[in-house]
Amino acid sequence: MLEFNTATKEKLINSKIKNEEKLYLISRYIEEKYCFQIQPNHWDDKFDNLLEVERIYYRTWLWLCYAEWENLVVPVPEFEVIYGSVQMSNLTKYIKSNEDNQEIDKIYTLDGKAGIVLLEWGLENLQTTYNIS
Repeated sequence: MLEFNTATKEKLINSKIKNEEKLYLISRYIEEKYCFQIQPNHWDDKFDNLLEVERIYYRTWLWLCYAEWENLVVPVPEFEVIYGSVQMSNLTKYIKSNEDNQEIDKIYTLDGKAGIVLLEWGLENLQTTYNIS
């Protein structure tokens, strides 16, 4: 269970705060809970200790960071839990086709639709003491 302090709760509901920053806040809480800070290219380190929902959120967040900052790559398996099998299949086909579609690239950003869905999923499924609704 993640327990957010009052300042974090206020940031999570503040519409002026970017979605990217909200996602990062949740990720930092996971890192602090397990006393680690993962390096972007060491995705499999220390995941064994995380609860399943935390691992799903965290690995998907890392994938989304990479997709935005570096390159849109085939999603991690945890992607399917959050976005569904159809979305995973469609994205994988798009990536393997080597097409260039900037609209799709904009969806898979921390502040894009994929980031918004990840934040909603995280707040709902991480059993936090804060509920967005």
